[in-house]
Amino acid sequence: MLKVTNSKDSARAPAINMLVYGQPGQGKTTFAANSENCLVADVENGAVFLGVHGISCDVVHIDKWDDIEELEALVKAKGYKTIVIDPLGELLEKLINKLKSEGYGQGKPGTMSLSLQGWGVAKDKFKLMMRKFRDLDCDLILVAHSSEKKDEDRTIYRPKMQASLDEDVCAMMQIVGYLKVDTDGKKKTRRMYLQPTDKYYAKDRTGTLPETMDDPTFHKIKEMVLSNPFFGKLEQIKETQAKTDESFLTDLQ
Repeated sequence: MLKVTNSKDSARAPAINMLVYGQPGQGKTTFAANSENCLVADVENGAVFLGVHGISCDVVHIDKWDDIEELEALVKAKGYKTIVIDPLGELLEKLINKLKSEGYGQGKPGTMSLSLQGWGVAKDKFKLMMRKFRDLDCDLILVAHSSEKKDEDRTIYRPKMQASLDEDVCAMMQIVGYLKVDTDGKKKTRRMYLQPTDKYYAKDRTGTLPETMDDPTFHKIKEMVLSNPFFGKLEQIKETQAKTDESFLTDLQ
């Protein structure tokens, strides 16, 4: 039987999921890994310098597509509060290599690409895996490189993924942010663009974030999202319910 609920009946504040992208060396991995009780799924050895930057987090190396399929069970078993997958483009390459070995490739060895059917399988498998991680009971941060796309006389920056998968993955996310280092004279500022512009693709489905954020952290972003008065009321309701339950148990004794 179908169950109908009201949108204000949520039992708790939601987990946050976002995609952060940008050029190499802009601090994407550092931004993502500097989050609460974090596990980094390191797809291209980008986490090797996290300790140097004073960041302590668990890291699991993803050498092949089958590794990411095991990650879901690990996250559930260990109770991580944040999962980072870095970067998406390299993860897709590992899936493509797996599918080639399973007979979905075409062309000469060494230059083999996926067949049309293979691309369809790749897109379906990749989207299914991203949905699985999005729907886990923890925060999710996806990291991607950026690509430049020409639109008439302007250049637009978007997450870099083959087969237009960037559109599919971005559609799943609550937040998409473009991270770059802006230079003003000798001053350098790490800045995240969180609202769409004529140059950068971004989005904020929560409706709580500014157009840009200087020196961004995931903690700041989550704090802004959860500062919505509705979530404060939820906490009050839960505290009242807990006191009521405790009183009821006391009366039974």
